[in-house]
Amino acid sequence: MFRLLVVLSFLSFSASVIPPQNPTGDCEPFIDVLTRSLVKAGAAYFADNSRSGSVFDPNQVYPLTPIQLFDSYYGGGATPSKFKETILRIYYADPGINGAAEADKDLIILRENIFNYLSAQSYELARDKFGILIYQAINKFIPNSVLWLSVRCLVEDDVGSAEKIIFTELERVRNNIGDFKYGNFINVGVGITLAFAIDDTGSMFDEITAATQRAKMIIEERQGSLDEPRDFVLVPFNDPTVGPTTATSNPDTFKASLDGLRAHGGGDSAELALRGILLAIENSQEGSTVFVITDADAKDIELQDVVIAQAQQRNIKITFLLTNIISTTMCGYMRGGEPGSLTHRRCNTASFKKGLELYQYMATSTGGDLLVIRKSDIFSATQVIDRTVRQGIVDIAIKTVTSGSHTFRVNIDASVKTVFFQNTGGCQRFTVSYEGRVLPLTDPVTIDNLFEGKINVTETHGEWMINVTANSKCSIKVIGRSTFGFVQTLAKQESGELTRFEGQPLFSDEIVILLNAYGKSSSTRVTSISLIAQTTGVVLTTHSIPFGDQTDSEFRYSPSMRPLVPIFLSVRGIDQSGLAFTRLISTPIQFVHVQLACPNIGDIVFRPGDRITIPVTVRNNGATAATFELGATDTRSYITGGVTPSLVTVSGSGGIITANITARAPDTEPVGTTSVITFTAKSSTSTSLLYKPCHLIVGQKSRPTVETFVVATTIKARFAETVMTSTVYNDAAVSREAQYYVILPVNAFISNFSMTIDGVVYNGRIEEKARAEAIYTAARERDLTVGHVAARDQSSSVFQTSTNLAPRKRVIFQLTYQEALQRKRGIYQYGVSFRMLQPVSMFSITVSISESVPLSTVNALGLETEQTSVPGPVPLQGIATVRSSPASAVITYQPTSNQQHLISPFGLNGKFVIEYDVTRERRTEMVIDQSYFAHFITSNLPPMSKRVVFLIDVSGSMFGIKIDQVRQAMNTILHGLAQNVYIENYTKDTELLAAQQAYLFNLKIPQDSFSVIAFNSSVSRWSPSGTAAVLASGTTANINSAMNFLNTTVTTRGGTDILQAVEAALQLFDSAGGRCTNTASDFMVLLTDGRPTDGTVSSTAITSAIRNLNRGRFGINTIGFGTLVDMNLLRKIAAQNSGTSIQIFIDLNSYAQISNFYEEISQPILSNTTMTYQQEVDHFFTSQKSALMQDGELITAGVISPSFVINPRSRRRKRDVTFATLPADLIGDRRHGSDTERHIVTPTTVASQEGQNFAERLYNFLRLRGVLREIQGTTNATREAELRQLALNQSLELGFVTPGITSMIVLKPEDIREIESDCCRRTTIAVTTTRAPSTAAGGRTIPSTSAPTRATSSGMVGDPHVIVGLGLQITICFNWLGKQNEVYNLLNDTVNGISVNGKLAQTPVHISETDSPTFISDLGISLTNQGINIQIDSFTLVIRIRGGRPQQFSLKKIFRIKRRGVWFENQPISYTRYELMVKLPQDIQFQIVSHVHAPNANIINHLDFSIVRSSGLSNATSGVLGQFPHESEIASATIDFIPNTQHALLWFRHSMVKVTNHIMYDSLTKRTIECWWVKNPMDLTGQSKHHYRRQALFDNPALAPK
Repeated sequence: MFRLLVVLSFLSFSASVIPPQNPTGDCEPFIDVLTRSLVKAGAAYFADNSRSGSVFDPNQVYPLTPIQLFDSYYGGGATPSKFKETILRIYYADPGINGAAEADKDLIILRENIFNYLSAQSYELARDKFGILIYQAINKFIPNSVLWLSVRCLVEDDVGSAEKIIFTELERVRNNIGDFKYGNFINVGVGITLAFAIDDTGSMFDEITAATQRAKMIIEERQGSLDEPRDFVLVPFNDPTVGPTTATSNPDTFKASLDGLRAHGGGDSAELALRGILLAIENSQEGSTVFVITDADAKDIELQDVVIAQAQQRNIKITFLLTNIISTTMCGYMRGGEPGSLTHRRCNTASFKKGLELYQYMATSTGGDLLVIRKSDIFSATQVIDRTVRQGIVDIAIKTVTSGSHTFRVNIDASVKTVFFQNTGGCQRFTVSYEGRVLPLTDPVTIDNLFEGKINVTETHGEWMINVTANSKCSIKVIGRSTFGFVQTLAKQESGELTRFEGQPLFSDEIVILLNAYGKSSSTRVTSISLIAQTTGVVLTTHSIPFGDQTDSEFRYSPSMRPLVPIFLSVRGIDQSGLAFTRLISTPIQFVHVQLACPNIGDIVFRPGDRITIPVTVRNNGATAATFELGATDTRSYITGGVTPSLVTVSGSGGIITANITARAPDTEPVGTTSVITFTAKSSTSTSLLYKPCHLIVGQKSRPTVETFVVATTIKARFAETVMTSTVYNDAAVSREAQYYVILPVNAFISNFSMTIDGVVYNGRIEEKARAEAIYTAARERDLTVGHVAARDQSSSVFQTSTNLAPRKRVIFQLTYQEALQRKRGIYQYGVSFRMLQPVSMFSITVSISESVPLSTVNALGLETEQTSVPGPVPLQGIATVRSSPASAVITYQPTSNQQHLISPFGLNGKFVIEYDVTRERRTEMVIDQSYFAHFITSNLPPMSKRVVFLIDVSGSMFGIKIDQVRQAMNTILHGLAQNVYIENYTKDTELLAAQQAYLFNLKIPQDSFSVIAFNSSVSRWSPSGTAAVLASGTTANINSAMNFLNTTVTTRGGTDILQAVEAALQLFDSAGGRCTNTASDFMVLLTDGRPTDGTVSSTAITSAIRNLNRGRFGINTIGFGTLVDMNLLRKIAAQNSGTSIQIFIDLNSYAQISNFYEEISQPILSNTTMTYQQEVDHFFTSQKSALMQDGELITAGVISPSFVINPRSRRRKRDVTFATLPADLIGDRRHGSDTERHIVTPTTVASQEGQNFAERLYNFLRLRGVLREIQGTTNATREAELRQLALNQSLELGFVTPGITSMIVLKPEDIREIESDCCRRTTIAVTTTRAPSTAAGGRTIPSTSAPTRATSSGMVGDPHVIVGLGLQITICFNWLGKQNEVYNLLNDTVNGISVNGKLAQTPVHISETDSPTFISDLGISLTNQGINIQIDSFTLVIRIRGGRPQQFSLKKIFRIKRRGVWFENQPISYTRYELMVKLPQDIQFQIVSHVHAPNANIINHLDFSIVRSSGLSNATSGVLGQFPHESEIASATIDFIPNTQHALLWFRHSMVKVTNHIMYDSLTKRTIECWWVKNPMDLTGQSKHHYRRQALFDNPALAPK
């Protein structure tokens, strides 16, 4: 019930147990099972996302390997390296034999967390958790397998189950997050990121033009090829802004962003280059290159180490294209800054590199390049971009030589198609030869000191000789295009287990390097591994690998050497052709003596909006003390202010110190968002960069305690009313969010909901859906406590609400919903769902059943839950069933906390299910409650014989477990057909056949016939005789033939053409003949898992065509398989063709759900059923309009005539009232015409408590459901609109939450009044921009003009809103709330002796004590140097000069006066607006605008105060407005844009806060401006609100009169 993300294991590093390398025994290694399952999932994904102009057949993927998958889809040449990395990330997430962490033991919570991580695009963490999920699920399915538990090996009987579990969990992920994120999750794309960080100051016009042209050329030339960039990143930077960041997979969006770049501004030579680079790294794929184009020094040099650390972690290279010889000027013009300032730190930290040296350091550390070129050569220089952004690139060798001639060898194996050579430095002559023959280098390019060329490999595979002549240091890189390479994973031995980890290993760690090949054949083997120095390419050591030490999938290497320098691994071996190969794994490994850690990050409660402190430690295992410069950044920009202290000295031999990082997630950040913190340290005596990645997850570690959860259900005559009551207590010292979350049956209607807080009950109210959504959205924008009903999917509904609980407070939630139980397959089933996420001390479910006839069976099935991978209900302890009478029963379930914990440490999550039925001595039963009746009807008629056509979707997306489940279900369904046994065994004599048919008909034995059509882009018809397809009898031979067709003939491929399949089925029915048809016995079952993609794809066109072709003759029942299906279309097809529809989700027992649905529709007795009553019944509604099944039941509810009661006045008690018998006719269609069955019923009475008439509620329930059913089936738009209005009226009248029509809103009354008053007068102004509003800082006028204006003043206006200009380009705004008569200091300049205080007043109608609108009612201005006090209200100006009498002036009149050098100028603008200007001699000017209004709940008379001129204010000025920079200051403020949002990060005076693009009215300019909205100004100022409070209007202790 309480849907909270449970994150108990915050990660300082990713640790997991790695399975043994060589499993023993007769079993299959799990890595092979996992790989095969992921390949199948990738094939199914590709089938739904075919490349342009092609149809992907997943059956072509054989063998099921990553390289075969990619070859089949991409056509060869595509590398599956990222896909292989994903497989290994999942595989190495094994929680080990001791099991997962507590938070990962509950499968439901684990899935929820994975969905949250993926929604927040935290893919790596999601893959880790997904690995834990499948290990946990398999553990539960085969808990006693010794081979599985010991060596992660699966015996043959368990392999299929494990594959189903993996595929099912993958489908759940896909269904939850959608195809785009799912494709990124399994990583089946190719290509890398095209990423730019570009200086966009005024001098960069040529560079921007060249980069734009080159990027567009790359996009256009490679469109549709394997080298097309997978995604694009653009980050412009200057000073003071960075961004907006464009991160997109859409090339058109990227090109538009490039076109929007403008060279503008300038001034300071240094720019915020590193922040721009950092944003580009964070948004790029691993293995990409970020191209930095600038002509200026970097200003934000304090970020250099964290930028390099981030790049090294993600294997991202940084390449600089510089159009200037960069010189360091920053510290000169800023004069070093004040001690303690950021500028002082930048200019006085010895380890900080600057200028060209900094850029070279960053390029070298990340494997990139630095090129200095002329502006005129910039376009030619961008060729380096074209050569770099390609997929399938592997490193072969690196070498650094000095002056002289040098020769070395490289191995070019058979998989290498192209070899690229790159030389930088002093290389003079460079040649490549093969077998004594010089190979020509094609497409040579020389840029600055960089030379590049390539050789296309044809018949020259083998050993190549490289000859180099250099006059100085020269670096050579050999790079190949190949689909064969290795994935490197670091692990270490800990406590006897091998665990994967991230970061830098210590010299003392027992390191194991895991190498996994991708794209290799089984005959490829590794012969040796060498350690290569990163900077020189020198081989430090080589280790031979015996053939027996490697498997097809993995081999392990434990280096005995611990080099002091960063190293690469060079892997050598022999490929399948017998040729030698070499691969350089260019992810550096650096052994360190210093251990960085985030030791207590797991104990932190980190919620959206919280500011937290993260302790980090530095442990020095070296022999001597060392001083370190500390830094930190994170991928989500949560960190504010870096590390404190930033400079530390740590003693040697295990010395340790602790520092702190502060972080804050935005208020609206989704729970589950993960940010990777990179904590860095750099020694003053070493060039080595130390870093540690730590994962911080937005989520609530602690949650309120659920004290009680009580369900009380009353089932009376099949009508169930459920009341859920739960008490939640916040036992923490801080506020917590209590969230109430209920999954409801699809046919249930909510009738009431309430929250009780502090004894006050807040009831929900029903609203029209659109209005409810508007209220809900407005409430969420105001951070109000609000609940609403939202659709989860079409098979169930979700009710959810939340409230922020203060410390030591309780909330009581109570929800009431109603449903009519339907008899299916001979049974009534009732279920109640709950999601506890914790054991509950008082957990109770009571279900009371009361029927008018005896109960034949009552059974509590247990708990249907996804907490286990074993299908079927989990048996429960603690269930009691009491039969107080033959017609009643009470089922109770009251588990103890320990019993709940046995199922999951997080309590019970699932559905408690009971089944029951009543005796069937009579075919009819009627119950009367007051003047309403409920009538239940079954029939003795035999089932009709059926003619069924099964339409099975076999498109590519059905590949794998989906089609397997359908085949399993069809096997059950077809073997359940009624067989024509006698006819099957006789000769083909026509007279004999006719006689047997007559005989069987008289015995009432049905004779079913069927056919099967498989469809994708075309249709395949099953034919029992091998010729034309027909409707065949349900004989054993025909069933076996049909199953053989589904199992062997049909393959999953192509798209989905639903209309063509239905047309084929109609042709089958027509060819079978027979003038009499029945929609209940002649029907189709259409199963699909997707949307129409081929043929006719318009839903309207499809439904119209089917309706016109069918003409109501045959029923069409539809099954939607999974969540990617168009259920609206399937429901309309069914509703318009006398069928039913269901959505079935991917699960291990989906086959059972499919066959159960068919069973519910497979025993038709009557179609088009109706009831007729005599005059005793006024009017009634029925539970269905289609068919009555043999094991089903027809329910009617209506109003009984008062004359029907026998002598009601002679009876004193309602239960003694008797009724006469009542005749009723059940009318419906049989196969050969209509039939009528007379039912004579003697009603019984059931007395309900006052206001709880169950029969009346059932009547209203059926009445409303009938309208909704008619909405689905109507084809007339006008009629649909009328029905929707009718449904709305009935829902509001009856108080029902109706899907698609009404919603329930839960708000405090005062909050609703505020929102409604605001919603009615709110107008929305559309703002259209081509890029995020960088000019919004300047206050862009709405509607937009060609020259944006900015708020030149700072002021407090309206309710009251504060508008402040920071420097020249940034405007911020925020609210300043207070209470009646509170006084706040707006400005205080102790040097000039100026103080301005404002007094607040509230509106006369208080919504609440804290939330009522407040305004400035009075201003007090003290000018101590002039000896003047000035008081202003809405109508009057009062001037008090020291020693003189007060002088009073009316603001309604024009005046211009001067007192002691101060000018006062007043201008009445209208009867409701007066403008007063106060001009001080120090070039300081204030404007006061008086607004006069008739008092109401929203506004009163008030003043606006603005600082028009501020150059005369001193640097010592403080106050709400005065503390911000004025005209004489340079604002230390920058804006970082958050991609694809209206949000940004404001950096101001060492603080970082999230801001939002906002529109506000500026009374000074009389215009609507754009500003950056700060939700909590205290985050910006660093002061508490009390700091600005004053006791009186002229109270200012800091100003003493002179």
